[in-house]
Amino acid sequence: MHPYIKAISPKEKKLYNDGVNLIGRTLKLCDGAITTTEALARELNKYVTNVFINRNVVSDEMWKLSQKALIDKENKTKSKDIVIGYFSGSISHNPDFELVENSLIKILKKFKYVKILLVGNLKLPESFNEFSEQIIKQEFIDWKLLPDIISNIDINIAPLLNIIFNEAKSENKWVEASLVKIQTVASNYGAFKQVIQQNKTGFLCSNEKDWYFYLKLL
Repeated sequence: MHPYIKAISPKEKKLYNDGVNLIGRTLKLCDGAITTTEALARELNKYVTNVFINRNVVSDEMWKLSQKALIDKENKTKSKDIVIGYFSGSISHNPDFELVENSLIKILKKFKYVKILLVGNLKLPESFNEFSEQIIKQEFIDWKLLPDIISNIDINIAPLLNIIFNEAKSENKWVEASLVKIQTVASNYGAFKQVIQQNKTGFLCSNEKDWYFYLKLL
């Protein structure tokens, strides 16, 4: 179970469990199902026999916005700072971020020109307080603004805690960064493990040592 689910109130947990049970009952009435990742397919197979994987793809609009972001980037003066971007979305990503906490702190201490851009509802650990001048925070934004923002970072990170909730997630973070030619360092897990070719289309990390190595290298 995801740490976020464990932390919610008994009332919220009951609503969550009721929803999960209703989805399970609905699936048992179906002849087939379509999903986006191998992990989700395995779970769906517990309820329905015929399961097909249709991976998430880029919309025409996302492609056009990404191409525009690349053109706009060419007309901007490159900053001397190196920006590591983390696009967290909801607060459920707090446990994921803890995977890279120590590595990022080491990087921030050693390289004062490195900054971290945090986009979304993330509660930053107190251990980052001393690096406030190297932290850039931004709240939720319209997805149409993402290509421009991602194109102006240097490294996109996508840490994932090793739990079934995360294994079922798609590789969207890697796709969005790839569209604007930004490299991704991700957990060697789930969909990232399936689609990223190590040291060619991205960098996969299995432990803290890997995270520090690739972030320092890049």
